[in-house]
Amino acid sequence: MHLHICFHVLLFVPLQTTVEELIFRGFLLQWFAKKNSHPFLLPLLVALIFGSLHFTNPEMEKSTLWVGLNYIWGGFMLTFFAVKAGRSELSIGAHAANNMFILWFLAEEKSTDDGSVPSLFKVVDVHPATNLMWNICIFLLFYFFIQKKYSSFKRRSDHNVTGRYSHS
Repeated sequence: MHLHICFHVLLFVPLQTTVEELIFRGFLLQWFAKKNSHPFLLPLLVALIFGSLHFTNPEMEKSTLWVGLNYIWGGFMLTFFAVKAGRSELSIGAHAANNMFILWFLAEEKSTDDGSVPSLFKVVDVHPATNLMWNICIFLLFYFFIQKKYSSFKRRSDHNVTGRYSHS
């Protein structure tokens, strides 16, 4: 793999994902929380907007339903992490790690990088429903890992979201 590409991915992807996270899991989540602080409704609202903004990506040609659900699921879980933790660091890190992994390891022709980024593997046969199932498993495993690791997840009740996301 070309070292300059690795460097660019390492430098710019965290910047891009941090901006997305601050917009969606920061500003937008805070704004919605002023109206409603339900721990499942907030992530759903933010995820629907997050997912819909990805609907212009080239990979949507494979299956609008499954790829769209994949983006909505990812947006839901990233927002749910932020709500449960009361902070955005986990979402920022998970989003950056996900995008960097994809760019470094999985090149695909019909994607936002259109296969032009040299990766370790070339994806030739994509099954969007299978991809969604894998992402559901990965996000759930990550959730159970961070739930055990961070005590702030254990203290927060699913019916009483406290911290900066709650409405005062």
